[in-house]
Amino acid sequence: MNLFELYRQEGESPHENNLSRGLAILLDENPLLLERFIDLANSKLLALRKAPIRKPKNREDREIGFQQKIKKLRDEVSQRIIGFTLTPDLPRTTMVETRETQPVHENLVTDIAISCGEDLLIVEVKKVPGSSAGAQVTAQAESVRFLSGNKDAEVVSPLCLTWEDIVRVLQNIDCLQGGNRDPILRQEVEIGRASCRERV
Repeated sequence: MNLFELYRQEGESPHENNLSRGLAILLDENPLLLERFIDLANSKLLALRKAPIRKPKNREDREIGFQQKIKKLRDEVSQRIIGFTLTPDLPRTTMVETRETQPVHENLVTDIAISCGEDLLIVEVKKVPGSSAGAQVTAQAESVRFLSGNKDAEVVSPLCLTWEDIVRVLQNIDCLQGGNRDPILRQEVEIGRASCRERV
C-alpha cells in the first residue's frame, strides 16, 4: 500500500475507501494501534463468550491487506473467521436491522483483512450507519470459509465497531506517543472525527 497514492474504484465512495485504506496502513505500521484494535475486537468476542484473538508477537505473525478479493484470502484461514463492521455510531433512538443475505462468491472484496495467528479478521467499512455492512461482511466471511474448504472453521459475524471507538483509540495512542510523533496517525484522527460528524 502506497501511503501517497489515493485509492480509486469506479462506482465506490473515494472517501470511504481512503478512510479504510488509511486505517489499514496505520494498523500495518503502528504495532500499538494493532494491539489496541485487537483489544477492541476481543471485547466484542468476550461479550459473546468467545476466545480472544491472540496478539501477534512480531510482524511475521500477521498480515494486513486492503481491498483484497476473497479468493486470495481463502488460504489464510485456519480456525476462525471474524467479520466486523466499522460504521459511525447510531443514535440511541435509531434502530436499524438488516437481515438481507448475500451469496457466497470468490470475487467479493474486503475493505480490510487481518490475518493474525489462527484468526482472520475481515472489516467492512461504511461511512453511513445502518447500511448493509453486516450482510456484506458475513457474506465475505462465509465465502472465505466455503472457498478454503475448511468447513470446520468458525464464522463469527457480524460484530460491530464504530468510528467513535477507533477515534478514541487513535487519540489515546497519539497522547501516549507524545502528540506530534506520528503525523499520519494524527491525520487519521482528524479524518475519523470528521466522518463521525457527517452521519449522512
